[in-house]
Amino acid sequence: MLCSSSNTNAYSDLSLHPCSGSPFTGSLSNKRKHELVEIAEALDISDPEAKMTELKDKIQAYLNTNETSLSTNPQFKGLYHKKRK
Repeated sequence: MLCSSSNTNAYSDLSLHPCSGSPFTGSLSNKRKHELVEIAEALDISDPEAKMTELKDKIQAYLNTNETSLSTNPQFKGLYHKKRK
């Protein structure tokens, strides 16, 4: 399911976002474009003109910047690599 970007701005709490069905997991490098678009829309950073590489970079930068809150969010924590001991 793809969300309209016009609907995303009303959801400041990402757990209430209409795209927040199943949690996102795995590496961004293994994602297809439609999966990256869904993640970007759920993060409210979608860019319909972005190429795959740009979309991956934009999502990764957003995940890095917001790691404190998103790494514990059930919707997005699966996108963070587990650090080995």
